[in-house]
Formats: sequence, structure tokens, C-alpha cells
Amino acid sequence: MKEQRKHVIKSREQLIDRRKQSRYTTPLRVKLEIMTVSGKHILHLCTSNVCSGGVLCDTDRIFPIGSEVKVSLLVESEGVKKSMGARTLIKIKGRVARCGPEGLAIRFYKNYTIQKIEDPDWQLQ
Repeated sequence: MKEQRKHVIKSREQLIDRRKQSRYTTPLRVKLEIMTVSGKHILHLCTSNVCSGGVLCDTDRIFPIGSEVKVSLLVESEGVKKSMGARTLIKIKGRVARCGPEGLAIRFYKNYTIQKIEDPDWQLQ
């Protein structure tokens, strides 16, 4: 018999509880650059939710699971502006984890950059 891994979630309740603790429904503007066999696709979307491990974006577009993604998240909250003195751009890479009616889920890799955006006219392009 196969040994179960420690990180396996044993019930739906555990999955829901874990997500409630780590996901934020703050809508953020996001730019995605998705690499597929048909080429690079650039999307400008809004997040449904975000956490340290990934992001769910509102879209009905379908992309292959596992596709590489460059993510640019623009954080414009007043709290960030006060602590950083400006809007903040977070750049991180990841991959498509799932796609469906609920949106496009991206799982982040660990490395990221955080950049202050001090120009008030700067736009996510």
C-alpha cells in the first residue's frame, strides 16, 4: 500500500479552512504574459483573490495547465502607499494551475521583485 504524503488534504473542510486563512479578495490590476505553444499571450485582468502562493484572475480565456506565466501585480492600496510612499508593482513568475468557469489560477514560483512606482501617471502596460 502506498504511503500518504503529509501535505495531502484529507477533507474538503481542511481545504476550505486553509484557503480562508491565506486568500485575500482585494481586487488588484494584473498583467499576465502567458507562454504557450502558439506564442505569447498578454492579458490585462483583475484578480478575484490572491495569496502568497498564487492568484485567481477573472477571465473566460482558457490556457494549457502548466503554461509559464509572468505576473505583474499593481498594488494601489492606501496602506501600501503610506508604508512605501508610492504604489507598488510586484513581479513574479509562475505557471497555470487551472482554468475554468471560476477563472484562471496561477501558482507562483518563489522568486519575485517589488518595485516602487512614484510616477503618478505610470500605467500597467
